[in-house]
Amino acid sequence: MINFRIVVVGSPDLLLAAPDPDHDDLLPSRSDTEWTDGEIGSNDAVLAHDLRSPSSLGGFARVCQAVHMLSRVLRHFHMRNTTTDIVSMIHEALNIHRALVELDASLDPSTDDDDGDDDDGDDDDDDDRPTIPPLEANHPALAICSLARLVLYNQYACNEPAAAIARGRVALELEVQKLSLAGIKDLASKTIPQMAREILWAHAQSPSKPGPCPILAHCLYHGATECAWFIREDGDPDMVSGLKDIVAALRFMQTEWQVCKQHLDLLTRGGAIL
Repeated sequence: MINFRIVVVGSPDLLLAAPDPDHDDLLPSRSDTEWTDGEIGSNDAVLAHDLRSPSSLGGFARVCQAVHMLSRVLRHFHMRNTTTDIVSMIHEALNIHRALVELDASLDPSTDDDDGDDDDGDDDDDDDRPTIPPLEANHPALAICSLARLVLYNQYACNEPAAAIARGRVALELEVQKLSLAGIKDLASKTIPQMAREILWAHAQSPSKPGPCPILAHCLYHGATECAWFIREDGDPDMVSGLKDIVAALRFMQTEWQVCKQHLDLLTRGGAIL
């Protein structure tokens, strides 16, 4: 069910091949160990009103939350192409935006660390270390959440969408356009490059550890295309730095995942990589 949603991110016009969760459906166990070992554990609701996940929520449960939000974005995409009630669609887009930002915040490493700084008092060894949770814990969910945000924002970021030209603009469209552009810029210059740096840092610390899952590759690629667009528009130095970090992560991941090489080839042909 998770794969059915992720595979259509690059072609959001495709219909979803899996049903949405019901109101009484639950997330997997909070602990990944409990889920893997088939033990009894506590469960949160999938359709929770508050997406600010507790730090004890397992990585797979977080992925399920992110995939549910992705499916909301994809269904919104389909409805927006068929409805004439643009005001209702914009209100829904704003609600989805707020939910995604809330979910993104719950995946922020700084909100996961309840213990503060390391207890050993030795800060010198950690100067170059990104403040991150274990790679497998949050990165897949963060990648899916970031993809969902990019799909949503790209629907509203255009200055002159064809539909708006045909029917005329409404005031709310300016608000959602500003939010969308700011969201794309934040993801492309901060969130996704930071993920790329964390991938490389994790490998440097544990070279024998299995690499990141391919879900991250799709997110990195889309982040790179956004960086390239901002660079062409105004040469933003943050985007130049972000693109460099993302490309470095994709080059590392291509040794394990062929799809990363294909993403790099697309970026090269598109002029993002010189």
